[in-house]
Amino acid sequence: MLSRTSPPTSNGETTDIGRFFSGGRFLIPATVNLDMEVRNTVERGITRIRQALVIRALKNQGYFVSIDPAIATPESCTPTGSRFMNGKCYKIIRNTGGLQIVEDIPRDTALKLDNAYYRISLEEFYNNAEACQNANPGSEGQAQFLGLPTDGSLPQCFFNMRVIVGSPFFIPINSD
Repeated sequence: MLSRTSPPTSNGETTDIGRFFSGGRFLIPATVNLDMEVRNTVERGITRIRQALVIRALKNQGYFVSIDPAIATPESCTPTGSRFMNGKCYKIIRNTGGLQIVEDIPRDTALKLDNAYYRISLEEFYNNAEACQNANPGSEGQAQFLGLPTDGSLPQCFFNMRVIVGSPFFIPINSD
């Protein structure tokens, strides 16, 4: 990036914009590390794309979010990938057959969600999925991609998985 220079003695500029920039001013202040800002924004975007692909894969495999308010303690909220928040147990599960049997997300898959590559905060994931369900009852909602925030915050319904509240043993099997 060019360093700030002193204004020329005679710039001969005739427009306000020309006079402003010929005085040694720049559109981006010299104190801003533009390369770093662009790199961080691009990296956040790439991470969000990875996260969206993971959620899509989980949904295609039949996984959904189960919120079980009957589980009253953090110790009872298992396995890996589950979180006890707001007095409820949040899990990622799926139906495994016509007998209403459910299975938790495999431990190795759950551990990959918040690793350095995917960086899915399970707390953010569960909160975003629940907020999406509350805003769009009876559906998974649509992720809002217009005007995506560049500060790292999540758009509404970014993690738009189906959310079921209650005991996971009485969940109708999704025939989609």
